[in-house]
Amino acid sequence: MVEPVLWGGGIPPERHHDPELVAHAARVAFELGADVIKVPIPSDPRALEGLSRKLPVPILLMGGPATDPAHLFRLIEGSMGAGAAGVALGRNVWQHPEPAAMVAALNRLVHHGATAGEALDVLKRGGQA
Repeated sequence: MVEPVLWGGGIPPERHHDPELVAHAARVAFELGADVIKVPIPSDPRALEGLSRKLPVPILLMGGPATDPAHLFRLIEGSMGAGAAGVALGRNVWQHPEPAAMVAALNRLVHHGATAGEALDVLKRGGQA
């Protein structure tokens, strides 16, 4: 898995999630042999549609800083519909007060087609579907 991030002195922070730059970095990662590519969750899921059609490898979503689960679930729901294959989250799981419930909610969202609202319900019920 390659996470072609756009951090560093050459790219200003406001462009770290630029869809065009993310797509270019993902393409380079694929050309270098990545079997799986991990990209930032786009604020506009349509940015993933072209990328997921062009690259013949799974695209996973990175979580970034811990954020409100309702907002995160909406972004993931839209991204899954746009071609993302799954998620590879860290802080949004292990910094959550109930990490097991967060994993259960993400599982419903990613693997069972739940909506963001349904995933939030699973989280609120402590992971019970």
